[in-house]
Amino acid sequence: MQERPAGERLSGLRLARRLAWEALCQRLGSFRWEGLGARQLDQDGTLSVPYLGKPVVARAHDCSLRWVAGPLALLEEVLVVRYLAYAGPTNLAQSWLSFRDLPGGRGYFGPFSNRSTRILLRQFGQQPELFAAAAESLGGEPLEYGDRSYSFALLPLLPVAIVLYVGDDEFGPEATVLFDRSALQLLTTEDCAVAAQVVCSRLVRAASATWDRSNGKRRGSEL
Repeated sequence: MQERPAGERLSGLRLARRLAWEALCQRLGSFRWEGLGARQLDQDGTLSVPYLGKPVVARAHDCSLRWVAGPLALLEEVLVVRYLAYAGPTNLAQSWLSFRDLPGGRGYFGPFSNRSTRILLRQFGQQPELFAAAAESLGGEPLEYGDRSYSFALLPLLPVAIVLYVGDDEFGPEATVLFDRSALQLLTTEDCAVAAQVVCSRLVRAASATWDRSNGKRRGSEL
């Protein structure tokens, strides 16, 4: 995989969106959605699936998504619909692997880092408490890796973990994205890259909503 210009990526996303909705429509009527942690709401092909712990409603008859927590970017819509259209039931392995361990992950690691961990480090590299506040606001479950780490239930069978290592005088800060080992059978490596990008971007967006920079405390906390 190679980095593509922004215009080409947008065109590719629109094509991926159309193909994913077409594939999803073909699954309707015969697929057991419980295996993906989703459910069908009516006979017209309206589905509900948790996204970061809150339901997304996907309506196949007009190719629309509605998330109760707010609008979804095109990148997120494509990921959700591809999950419903292509993922198969699997058991979470309860063990983690890095992006480099996914097929083609080593060759795509530079672009992957640019869109995920480097964005994260600019915001949180020296601010672990800010990272923790943002992570908890997104429903992150704490893990015991690094200086701070959280697992996010992006989709029912697609958890994403973020590990933050705070920098010191000798070494700069680092961040690592981890995926459940079952991701090898669930979706493509590029889908996993998108999942990491989405979680990192939403963490950065959540930071300003959960942290008061004027006093260095979480909003609503006592002074």
